[in-house]
Amino acid sequence: SSSSGSFDIHDFSFETDSIVTNDLNLSLQLENLSAPRSLPHQTISIRRIDLGAPIENLLVHYQLKQIDPLRLNIEKAQFSFMDGMVSIAPDSIIAENSADLLVHVSNFDLKTLFDLMQIDGLSGNGHLDGQIPISLSEKLIVIKDGYLTAKTPGVLHFKSEKAAQYL
Repeated sequence: SSSSGSFDIHDFSFETDSIVTNDLNLSLQLENLSAPRSLPHQTISIRRIDLGAPIENLLVHYQLKQIDPLRLNIEKAQFSFMDGMVSIAPDSIIAENSADLLVHVSNFDLKTLFDLMQIDGLSGNGHLDGQIPISLSEKLIVIKDGYLTAKTPGVLHFKSEKAAQYL
């Protein structure tokens, strides 16, 4: 026998010690409860997540391929961050202990990033575009053949006595 079900959350906001989330909306339609998987085009949207730097207007379309072990196919994902736009290429896969994602960034503000990082002696300005392929496993993050390019001239400045000693 087969069974199906749906799960919806509307305008849910919550706060923890380090994360504030506003207006989470989730829609999940499972086509089979005994071997859980969803129909295509399920949706998660969040107006704002603040982790110290705000992620805004998060929109994810996905399909849950299976739950045990987890396998999630990202059909579309995008959000605003650091005055720019971040998106994840379609068909990126998130699995229980791994993920393979191709992240695109557009108009990423370097000054905002460096202000957030607060690394002594590091400053800069400019806007960047590019793509970053990320492979995650339990103990390893691999970024291979990614690139960021400046849209317009900018400045990168790093002055560190500690780095100067090593160099």
